[in-house]
Amino acid sequence: AQRAQDHWIPVNPALVVSLLRGLRNGDYRNDFERLLRELKSDLSLFLYCIKESLTALRLAGDAPANNTTPFEILRLAGTSRLTRIIERASQRISTHSLNTATPLQQQRLKEALISASTAELLANGSDSELGFSIAALRQFGLALIAWNYPSINQRALQHSDEQMTLEAAINERLGVSPTLLGSYI
Repeated sequence: AQRAQDHWIPVNPALVVSLLRGLRNGDYRNDFERLLRELKSDLSLFLYCIKESLTALRLAGDAPANNTTPFEILRLAGTSRLTRIIERASQRISTHSLNTATPLQQQRLKEALISASTAELLANGSDSELGFSIAALRQFGLALIAWNYPSINQRALQHSDEQMTLEAAINERLGVSPTLLGSYI
């Protein structure tokens, strides 16, 4: 678990540059929802911002209630905290790079984004943010394993079938389920 926490899945560097430019120029001052829409286009950065926002809020004594949704955590953090978080992310969020991604790692990121976007659409209305967040968190553990344990991920994919899910195959080989790993981090 520590390895996966220390080696976050990579972010899209072009998005980080674009977001920082917009934050510094005040582009999101009157349209915070636009910032959230752009942020969720990169699940790695989106989840990193949630994790770091929650930590920052707790350190400031503004810890949100346990039933606060991930999007609400980002709204509570606000643009100034998110600017600092994204600046840190631009310096070193991951030792991994999208430029060196294997086809399986690329596929995992695509599947994660498709899953989260589909859950958002199916949840519909006021629950759409929660649907997106839950699916993103569910897929996060699978993405961490694809990036930090690629050989285990590949073997688990080869051995998963109708009798054994990918999650069960990973759990059997790694000793931890992707859901548990993602939740822990």
